Amino acid sequence: MSLDAARPGRDRGPGGHRAPAADTCVRPRRDLRDPSLRRRRGGVGGVRRGPARWTRGHDGRADRPEAGITPDLRGHAHRGRVSLSGPASACLHPVVPDRPGRCDEEGKGERGSRVAGRLGRAPGRPAGQSRSRRRKVREPLASDRGSSKRLTPVSCLRASIVSDPRSVHVTADVLYASDLHGQRSLYLDFFEMAWRTRARAAILGGDLAPHTDVTAQRKFYSEFFLPLVREYLGKPGSADLYYIAGNDDWKASLTVVEEAGIDRLRYIHGRSIEFLEGTWIAGLASVPITPFGMKDWDRWEEGLSPAARMEGFRSEPEGGLRAFTFKGRERQESLAADLEALERTLPPEGTPVICVFHCPPYGTALDQIARGVHVGSRETRRFLERRHPLLGLHGHIHESPAVSGRFVDRVGPTICVNAGQKMGSALHAAWFRLDDLEGTLEHSLLGMATSAK
Repeated sequence: MSLDAARPGRDRGPGGHRAPAADTCVRPRRDLRDPSLRRRRGGVGGVRRGPARWTRGHDGRADRPEAGITPDLRGHAHRGRVSLSGPASACLHPVVPDRPGRCDEEGKGERGSRVAGRLGRAPGRPAGQSRSRRRKVREPLASDRGSSKRLTPVSCLRASIVSDPRSVHVTADVLYASDLHGQRSLYLDFFEMAWRTRARAAILGGDLAPHTDVTAQRKFYSEFFLPLVREYLGKPGSADLYYIAGNDDWKASLTVVEEAGIDRLRYIHGRSIEFLEGTWIAGLASVPITPFGMKDWDRWEEGLSPAARMEGFRSEPEGGLRAFTFKGRERQESLAADLEALERTLPPEGTPVICVFHCPPYGTALDQIARGVHVGSRETRRFLERRHPLLGLHGHIHESPAVSGRFVDRVGPTICVNAGQKMGSALHAAWFRLDDLEGTLEHSLLGMATSAK
């Protein structure tokens, strides 16, 4: 007989109330072959409790829920705080902004349901309600539906964007996310978040398309991304969009986006332009040489990782690929040269600049993979230390916020952000107001970021 069966006070009487404990009461062994007598395993909704586990690796290649780094990603009802400086916190407490969202419209158990919904767990059902009548956490996505009733991309925007009223106050000036890698549900979440926060500008920091060939990436842009952008920008009060590529985006595939000629969709790689409130924005897709075969945006720099792969492929304008090697051309294909060219486009010193660089600076809380190994860019760090921009927005290292416990760090006076990303999970994004950057910088799952006093 199991110890659980012999514990007093575990039996329940009519109505679900516990029966009085009795030392002589021993529950008979249950026949587990009878489905009606089986206990539901795990935690809420039949899903086993426990922290998500992220495997070693960065840039979306291995960030699946398996053995590896183990951040505490369970839902908590309180709002987390993440320091801009000081030691990294021991765990990450995902939170949900206290503003209207798709999970709290009915007003029933909204805190638990919102947190569980954003983390991909099924919420608990009210007492006496059958499993079949459990309230849905989110609206169905176009990608969730059967092929016979698949929505066209132009009709993919959530109904809340089309018809729901928004709050009258501006929650954020800028919304930022990166590394969506063609995940359609993340794009829908991104545009819904831009709408609900009333953002004036929305920025995508690279790795836009699925990890596939040039033809398939062009198809993604033309059949999903561009129709979605056009529909969103057609709504009154929508944000202007800014974007750069990432190392997983073939350069040849981006011609489809550039040739679309959408006025409020601005490509900022390798240049700087005027932004909001007297600020400027500059972008750079280049990254230190990676261990992967796509080399359109890889660049050489001193102190490369031993895992860096010097040979690979670059895309041709017609859509083909050609073999490429860095051997013998390190200086011509360097990250320092790209940064020098970008610096020549910047406004005079003293003008506040937001730098959207796909790769985070080396040696920060934003560039860590498993075991805290730093894989960021040394040249990017030198640039930030020399130019002192207002803000750096980064990506590339998906799991870094989980490894370091922080999504914000400083390089000198510059505040740097890596919101992270996790494929198949809720959207990782950050937003802020320019008039109070430190006081309003917030993460969609990790909550507010505040300076250490």
